[in-house]
Amino acid sequence: MRYLLILLIFLAYENALACIKDTDCKGDRICVFKNSAVGQCKAPNGVDSNNTGEQTNLDASLIASEVKSRKGELQNFHINILGLLQFGLTPTIEWGTDTTILIRARFLNTGLLSYSIASSDGGELEFGLGASIQMRKYLAHKIQKGIYLGGGLEIMYTSKTYDDSFILDTETYFIIPQVEGGYRWDSNGYFSAIGLFAGTAIPVNTVGYTGGENLPTGGLIWDIGWYF
Repeated sequence: MRYLLILLIFLAYENALACIKDTDCKGDRICVFKNSAVGQCKAPNGVDSNNTGEQTNLDASLIASEVKSRKGELQNFHINILGLLQFGLTPTIEWGTDTTILIRARFLNTGLLSYSIASSDGGELEFGLGASIQMRKYLAHKIQKGIYLGGGLEIMYTSKTYDDSFILDTETYFIIPQVEGGYRWDSNGYFSAIGLFAGTAIPVNTVGYTGGENLPTGGLIWDIGWYF
């Protein structure tokens, strides 16, 4: 985890010069786009050969036009492939600019750790499904790229079976507040991300037993996805 945090801090240096409008830049620098969803703060190009200032005005006009065209929402689909080793695959749809909304499903039966935790009391995971909504903020005005922080709420259902005839099959409904953070980079419409997530699974309803304890949750993120 320490090395992951060091990597995130190192990658944050790139974000410092990112922008989506001129006012994001310090001094007299302007936001320049070069085949990217976000720009970089650079010094003005100067005036044309006739010293009329038309080149600078033209650059500013082109930049303003491109920023305006890129203000629309960007959509993507991604999935945390490390879910196979943790609490299941999590297909996710995300849309927005540097602030996004995420709708996510979680299929617990596809994760090895789900079965390990279910067996801690002699039971076996029969079925598990979660659904969540989250918000995310990409720092330094990046549009769905760079360092991000976010959080939201997940609702989860699990059912377990037992070989012991004296124990009935059980069902549990959880509410899981959770937070996450990481770093995303892209290439030609595809992207990857690394990060961490953490939360607490709070049982709100049980069938076949009474009680139930809050369970800490968390894990690693390695998202892969594409824009559409």
